[in-house]
Amino acid sequence: MLPDRINEIFDTIDFEETGYTVVNSIEFQASDVVLYFEMFLGDDTSEKWKVEIKNIVAHEIRVDLLNRFIFGISFSEDHPILWEFTDYQSSLFFSSLPENPDTLLADIYKLHKTLFDDWVPLEKYLNGKGLYDLCRSPFGLFAKGSNKLLTEYASILDQHNIVNNLQGMSEPVYWDINQYRKREIPVKLLFFGTSYFVAENFEFTSIR
Repeated sequence: MLPDRINEIFDTIDFEETGYTVVNSIEFQASDVVLYFEMFLGDDTSEKWKVEIKNIVAHEIRVDLLNRFIFGISFSEDHPILWEFTDYQSSLFFSSLPENPDTLLADIYKLHKTLFDDWVPLEKYLNGKGLYDLCRSPFGLFAKGSNKLLTEYASILDQHNIVNNLQGMSEPVYWDINQYRKREIPVKLLFFGTSYFVAENFEFTSIR
């Protein structure tokens, strides 16, 4: 959760109208990241903060993060980006051709855009053929990923009268040196402008 003070700043009229945030620097420390940022409150004053992002498991840092205006900071505990780390993992198979491959392709693309916007590549969870070839295949593996995501894909396949079934269901794990382990600390997602960080812990500190 964001500190109460940051939420208070976001709720002020001055910040809503003319305020913004700038990330001044980023420090990488093994599996951690520290962001130093300044919030310009819209009334000729500003506050400096840092957030220590600990035990990162995934991130997407866009070029506009550093020294650019940032207009949104938010947390999520169940965004689709988190599903590969928090939900059971499955495989989706299919065994019939679509009536209209192009429409199927468009529907899968729209679903992916709705769930992930531009943060996750379209092909990440799909069978390696690529979506164009996949939508023209008569059978095979359609995708591997979280059960929640594959259920969404299966719904699209159902709409196109494609026979499909989910197989297998395993807990999400991570690779730790020489073996797979179950994650004991739940991860959360922090959006910082158009960048994001998935990690176990986020510690905000006001810098005086």
